[in-house]
Amino acid sequence: MSEECPALIQIFDDHVELGKRLCSFVKDRYDEAVQSNGKFHVAVSGGSLPKFLKGLSKRADVDWSKWWIYFCDERHVAENDPDSNYGALKEILLGDISVPESQILKVNSAVPVEEAAAEYQRELTERLPSLQLDLALCGMGPDGHTCSLFPGHPLLAEQQLLIAPISDSPKPPPASLVQALNEDLLPWHF
Repeated sequence: MSEECPALIQIFDDHVELGKRLCSFVKDRYDEAVQSNGKFHVAVSGGSLPKFLKGLSKRADVDWSKWWIYFCDERHVAENDPDSNYGALKEILLGDISVPESQILKVNSAVPVEEAAAEYQRELTERLPSLQLDLALCGMGPDGHTCSLFPGHPLLAEQQLLIAPISDSPKPPPASLVQALNEDLLPWHF
């Protein structure tokens, strides 16, 4: 079981300040992880998050070869689809940094969503046997959803799977993969 952490809510005057503070927070977690185990395992979501992380690309004190990138959620679409979280991250951030492609765990959209979720979970547990991410960054939509987890949706009660398929997402496209709110993959930061 994860150690309990008190909630911290910070409010910023604007998106510029939020982006700066987020990049500083991520850099601090990166420093801790690399000092501790030589790698930084981070999961990201989509939405505006890649834009906020762009500020990190300008930092000379980040060794991108230490980054291992996973996705908190990913829509079950091709990488070049405008709805792809990987596609947005690639377009906005990955083109400016040097994370080895082999250290980015992408979703296989060529198979059914249930198979893609099982495959992602299997690959995640092979790459990260401890199942302990150094950081998971998620945004929140205006309707209260985070990743592909929506208020009142049955997927919120998932306790068996680490990576769960969703085929009836209230926000299009309807099929996605999502990290279940499972204590084994904490810490989550919204």
